[in-house]
Amino acid sequence: MDISALIYMLMNLDQNVLEVFQQWGMLIHLIIFASVLGESVIVLASFVPGEPLIFVVGTLARVGYLNIILLFLVMSLGSIAGYIIDYWLGYYIGPKIFSKNGRFFKVKSLEKTQEYFKKYGIKTVFISRFIPLLGVFGPLVAGAAKMDYKKFMKYNIISGSSWVLLWLLSGYFLG
Repeated sequence: MDISALIYMLMNLDQNVLEVFQQWGMLIHLIIFASVLGESVIVLASFVPGEPLIFVVGTLARVGYLNIILLFLVMSLGSIAGYIIDYWLGYYIGPKIFSKNGRFFKVKSLEKTQEYFKKYGIKTVFISRFIPLLGVFGPLVAGAAKMDYKKFMKYNIISGSSWVLLWLLSGYFLG
């Protein structure tokens, strides 16, 4: 399989997951992990399907192709890991793009963001997971605002697992 075929497969995994499962067997779990991880990382988020993939594999679990518990664990880990990557990207890169006289990113904006995350950071990390596009920016901004990492992780784990569970069970029962 050449690289373009692999990229096409990952970008359209929600549409051809059964075919991929038949070709790759149990390695499908690694592919699903990578896909959910990619959906949660800001750099890759617009290229990788998240909710549709989780819904489809939930449907496949119902008909017996995949183990729903293993899927839940694999996809939750991918989702949580993606937010961790975004948090640390924001933590290290975020403050460097702010300057006193910056046109778009001013130090004053960063200070306001830090205050916001002190007040509402927990809610933002949890809720952002369920709002398309905002989901990839929530952890990035949390990192840039230097949100307490332990609090971030607690709500990252809760929201990542909840997000996966919502879509997985939706596919399982409605698909």
